[in-house]
Amino acid sequence: MTEKLDNQQDPIGPGEFPALTIIIPAATNAAHVRRILTELAGQDYPKDKIETLVVDSRPPMAALAGEFSDRLPGLRLLSCESPHTSCARNLALKNSSAPYVLMFDEQMTITSERYLQDVAATFLRSKADCICRPSVYRDEKDNLFARAVALASESYLGFERAPASVPEGEVLLRPCGAYYRRSVFDTIGAYDEAFDRCDDIDFNFRAAQAGCKRWSAPALKISRYAEDSAPGLWDRMFRLGSGRYLFGYKHRQYSLTHFLAPAGTLALALLVLFGLLSGFRGLGALEFAFNIYAVFALITSALITLREKKLLYVFSLPVIFPLMHLAYGSGFLMAWFKDLRRRQKLRPAAPAAPAAPANSTGK
Repeated sequence: MTEKLDNQQDPIGPGEFPALTIIIPAATNAAHVRRILTELAGQDYPKDKIETLVVDSRPPMAALAGEFSDRLPGLRLLSCESPHTSCARNLALKNSSAPYVLMFDEQMTITSERYLQDVAATFLRSKADCICRPSVYRDEKDNLFARAVALASESYLGFERAPASVPEGEVLLRPCGAYYRRSVFDTIGAYDEAFDRCDDIDFNFRAAQAGCKRWSAPALKISRYAEDSAPGLWDRMFRLGSGRYLFGYKHRQYSLTHFLAPAGTLALALLVLFGLLSGFRGLGALEFAFNIYAVFALITSALITLREKKLLYVFSLPVIFPLMHLAYGSGFLMAWFKDLRRRQKLRPAAPAAPAAPANSTGK
């Protein structure tokens, strides 16, 4: 839930409502999109100042346009042939016009009717180019699998553990951002369409390199829905692993150590499985390492179960952890393999050997 900003006790004035572009890229779930559009329609913000662009990588959700035509007159549905989030973002940017661009996604949810007011007030007060806001998972009490995915993702063995406390203020070191002034895109360009996922991480890194002012706003915290099925979780983690490889390869300034860990997990699991099936004793050390991983996963699962006081987590989390890591590692290795093949194709062919000189028979 969005909290009220400490330095903003009153709503912004009537003449201070800037136009906002809200982009929801690569939408696939009509129920999620309908929910976020309903929340936007309930915002205490002039509707003629809200431009909402929903980009669908599948046939457009035409029913939504008619359903929200009165409540969100600035709603437009765009169709994108590519399933990549980066392509969807760029398509929406080309069709947008507001001076402030807010990147949403279909799995996020906002509960405060003043959320857009708080975003606009933060831009006006901070003079920032990029606003960073924390994201947490909803407490899905009616869906234990989704709740287990959220708990695993935010644990020490997960990939989305947020800092415990980040104060409001300018961010000097780490790249971050979710809401932007349009001038940022004029300065550094659009999203890199080579990315399927992690295009936002790449964009924020480039914004930091360009010297854009980044502002942390913990009061703009949003909640998001976790995947409620194993295939959905696998798809997200696989694409995330692929994007992390591309980001690490593109920006050599970042160490690849923490990106290689999931790939190592996958390789370790495959080698141990091969060793168990073949009876090859030389993999004893790998089996030991795999057992260490299993112990850490079981201990983390037990601690989460004790904290949440739900016995089912002790059975579901030991399955979710390896599923997440294997999917992440598979995506990472697949992206590495594709990149390796691409570089081999671009490698110039070796020059042909010079022809041997003809033997001279003249005297």
